[in-house]
Amino acid sequence: VRRSTVVLTPSHYVKDKLVERLRVPASKIVVTPLAVSRDRQEGEAPVKPNLERFGLGTDYLLNVGNCYPYKNVGLAIQALAILHKRRPQLQLVLVGRDD
Repeated sequence: VRRSTVVLTPSHYVKDKLVERLRVPASKIVVTPLAVSRDRQEGEAPVKPNLERFGLGTDYLLNVGNCYPYKNVGLAIQALAILHKRRPQLQLVLVGRDD
């Protein structure tokens, strides 16, 4: 960590712990949250994905990762089957490598 140019971390809590325990300069640490923030700067336009390009509607579940058994993609498919009764337009989108 000390030799790194930049350290990416998923939360401010982890950043604080890196500074406190490993004495990493706070200026080297960039917080990259694991989800999109609802908080936007004033005047900043929301990011809108190009759904038409992928043949998607506006109602979908997004699963990012590979399809190895420990990733529980089967559980996402089961959830879609349950939700489909109430929301038939709901789609499941799998994003990741072809492995």
